[in-house]
Amino acid sequence: MSEYLFYPERADGVSLTLDHRTLDSEQAAVTHARRLLGEHRKAARVVVWRDDKRVLEVPRSANFLGPDPRYA
Repeated sequence: MSEYLFYPERADGVSLTLDHRTLDSEQAAVTHARRLLGEHRKAARVVVWRDDKRVLEVPRSANFLGPDPRYA
């Protein structure tokens, strides 16, 4: 289990809110980030941090397949 912070961001990079979850995998974090995009219609993406490391960014995109390798 890991601690994740989720930041839904507008296109200009402003974070709309913060969400904290304890999850068992990065794939679970992707699933939760997608859920947040559904809840926050103004968000262009959700940036996800695990501990003090940025681990992925989930854009509002129909073709999103998984974590961004830039944050691996």
